[in-house]
Amino acid sequence: WHGDKIRLSIIAPLTSQSYFLGGSTKFGEVIDDEWFIVHVLLQLSKKFRNISVCIIDNDGQFLLIEAAEFIPTWLSPENASNRVWIRNGQVIIVPLEEPGGQRDGSISLTIALTFLQSNKAPHRVEDLRINAIIANRTTDVYPAKIHAYEHYYACILPQFISELFEKCPQLVANAAIAFCSQNSSHKIEKLTKSKSTQSNISLPFLDVVLKKCQAWKAVTIRFTRALYAKLTFQKFYPPRKYHSIMRTISQSGSNKVMTAFDVGCRLCVGLEQVYTEEIVNEQHIAIKLQSNLSHFTSVLRSPSLMNR
Repeated sequence: WHGDKIRLSIIAPLTSQSYFLGGSTKFGEVIDDEWFIVHVLLQLSKKFRNISVCIIDNDGQFLLIEAAEFIPTWLSPENASNRVWIRNGQVIIVPLEEPGGQRDGSISLTIALTFLQSNKAPHRVEDLRINAIIANRTTDVYPAKIHAYEHYYACILPQFISELFEKCPQLVANAAIAFCSQNSSHKIEKLTKSKSTQSNISLPFLDVVLKKCQAWKAVTIRFTRALYAKLTFQKFYPPRKYHSIMRTISQSGSNKVMTAFDVGCRLCVGLEQVYTEEIVNEQHIAIKLQSNLSHFTSVLRSPSLMNR
């Protein structure tokens, strides 16, 4: 993934016969990840005929936006809630004739699912056109399009980190995005300098790696094209902790080797930022819990409460 991976979790069942998985992801500026998710959901709905899928993004019903030229005239953002679904490998619109039970013309989730499970969705010309438009962005181009957007590059990394990327490839995207996020960097710097967290935060991650793991190696890392371009676009000067290994590598006199080290170093710095952000988040959660606990204890000990 260019950005975040898909996170799914079990949601409490609506009825004893219905079970739900729900989730979200952040695809960032690369919209192809969003359409690949739609492709995956279309394929899943073909394989498992009894599932119904609803998917939206920040713009709302983006499937309707894509096929806006062919959607029914009665359908609008106000009444589209629970009317647009993926089922049996097709995009299905619950028709207006189906009683929605909502003032705005939308349909309740229970009624929508009952309609979908009845398999009585009409086969209208506009539905075929809508599905043709969606297929043009999904099933007609995937999975071949995935390989077209991949980019492989040789990087020089500490052996420990190269093994980490091999076991968890998503960390490559996390590290690259953290490296490129100036706002995140400033936020981390501000938080690590704050009085409330300064004594609790430690950053042993790469310090331990650089001291105890002296082996650096050239490995091939898989990026998306957009992620690699984003990672290498910014000017970068390696932190002091990398200068020793940089001098050793520079003795090769090869620009290609130095570029491989530069990209690897960027990933290391990004990975450290990911680690730092996690530490900061954990510390702030702990501080908030401690504050709430202290407040709760003081309330329990208040004279007015103890005299009751």
